[in-house]
Amino acid sequence: MKVDLLFHLTGGVLVRQNFSYGQQRDYYIMEIYGDAKRLKEFAEFGKDYRRISEYIFPNAPEKIRARKFFIELLASCVMMEQLYLAEDYSLAVDEIQMRNASLDRCNFSDVELENETAREFERFHRRYVQGLSENDYNSFLTLLRKFEEPFLTLADTVVKDALKRQKPSGSASRRSEREAERRDIFLRLCEKLSVPQTDRIIFKLKLDALIEIQITNGEFLDFFDSLEAGWSEKFPQYAYCDEVKEYARQKKNICIVIFGNKVSAIRDEKVLFDLLASANVKIALANGATNPDDLREKISHQTNQLSRNIQNFFGDSRKKIMREYLLERSENFGLNFQSELTPYKPELLYLNDIILEEIARRDKSNANGKARIRTDQNVESDVDKVTKKYEMIVAQKDSEIYNLQRDLAYYESLKSQDFRSDFSQYSKALREIFQGLCDGKYGAPLNELFLMHLGASEITPEKVRTSIQNLLFIFNNLGITPYETKKLGRKIKFTSDDANVNYSVNEKEIKEGLNEGVLKYPGWRYKGEDLVLPLISMKKEED
Repeated sequence: MKVDLLFHLTGGVLVRQNFSYGQQRDYYIMEIYGDAKRLKEFAEFGKDYRRISEYIFPNAPEKIRARKFFIELLASCVMMEQLYLAEDYSLAVDEIQMRNASLDRCNFSDVELENETAREFERFHRRYVQGLSENDYNSFLTLLRKFEEPFLTLADTVVKDALKRQKPSGSASRRSEREAERRDIFLRLCEKLSVPQTDRIIFKLKLDALIEIQITNGEFLDFFDSLEAGWSEKFPQYAYCDEVKEYARQKKNICIVIFGNKVSAIRDEKVLFDLLASANVKIALANGATNPDDLREKISHQTNQLSRNIQNFFGDSRKKIMREYLLERSENFGLNFQSELTPYKPELLYLNDIILEEIARRDKSNANGKARIRTDQNVESDVDKVTKKYEMIVAQKDSEIYNLQRDLAYYESLKSQDFRSDFSQYSKALREIFQGLCDGKYGAPLNELFLMHLGASEITPEKVRTSIQNLLFIFNNLGITPYETKKLGRKIKFTSDDANVNYSVNEKEIKEGLNEGVLKYPGWRYKGEDLVLPLISMKKEED
């Protein structure tokens, strides 16, 4: 809970005017943990697991567009607020009381939002009170009293924003406000980076090209990690910032969804044609198009393999994209688009081929679905009628199968995003652990124990003790710590409901009601999250 409090406060109200996110984070680390050695550790943790904190800084939860992430922030803030306001341990650990208090705090009129948030309230309550003693709770109250004003201000801001997000979404004026926000994001980005007015069209073309070519990145990366790496290469004169990510989310969200070569996940054909047109406009400019007529001619040549029945759909998308980049005018462009966009051309061509393959596959499926048996006879024979009905049923089923495959690919692409992010975090954590275990400045305990195991190093009680101490020291620096250590070897009384919830126990050895055993091993936590429960042995303690 302290970790969540740390990052909520960091993303919330400014401590001092002109404080950067990093300065605010370090300030609260010292205020809450009082340990300068942990500054780097928490900075890395925040980058990997608490990015939302930096994104909403300072105190702007309305920046969160993804519903899932916003509801998680809302549930965490409100549940922590209600635990604080309860001021009574027995009330705080009561899940039903805290859930109802949190729902009353929000007072939703949107049933769907209320149900989603209620589930998150339950999840965060279990997470916050698991293993929470009364002393721990009182320590939490003391800590939060110190930061009561900024935290309650953040919680109030989050709740107010949640009420604005309810369905129905509100008045037409609110909808127009959101539309204005979407229109203004590119302007805000240009102002943040001080992009000259005369360079903004080419800047937008290059930015969109950079976002679009990330689609074909097949590496195990998060989309925004990939985008940031590409940004450093393509725009070294500009600093990567939150407005770039916000622009990508609002204007090019489809590129995020299909990141990793998942073009088949696009279910709306109009979106597919828009993406094709966007890529082809840039390819034609890279090929030297100098005016609107030349641009249209080059695009037509590039897409001549599109079947006639879908040329009109693509034509509408092409006009839309040309208007978006202000390229529909009759005069010469006057900017050297060719040299600016040539570096993007190879990857845009690859993206173009992938989209064309997907369109061809869908066009074939649609054609099959509309197939009809033709005959020159005025009256069909019974065989012809049966054959026609059979062919139509087969074509219809083929189309249904294809649509199901597209839906499956769409949902697999969403899972793939989560997997890439989880895999990246897992690899980083594993690498960090093993680098620490083999680091000479910490005595390289893993290597020392391995040499003793091989017999290549003498085994003495002192060497083994030193290696184990170094091992535990490294784990502690990484945030892996034991708990319930003072009770080791002592008798522990617990109820059957606590078995494998607060303590790890052999299910076959417990009885209904009150049980007693000896605490054999401690529990282990990683940065406040339980990894392994303390182990209780049901064998009687020897006198």
